[in-house]
Amino acid sequence: MTTSLVSPKYQIVIPKDIRNRHHIRAGQRIQFIDTGEQIIMVPLMEPSELRGSLKSKTPFTRERDRDILTDHDHS
Repeated sequence: MTTSLVSPKYQIVIPKDIRNRHHIRAGQRIQFIDTGEQIIMVPLMEPSELRGSLKSKTPFTRERDRDILTDHDHS
């Protein structure tokens, strides 16, 4: 179990192994979720970091989508 000490200014240091494992970097925002029994810290990602994180069953191709739009417009 990894621990950290709360400073007199109520700050904590996220241990290096956890920062590395979760790719947390300086300046990144962290969301705190209070469950009543626990405090959960969730690193937030910038919208630009989310690009490509969701995999589609059918890959996006501009040509195919253009054909679908063109066919639909002529109906």
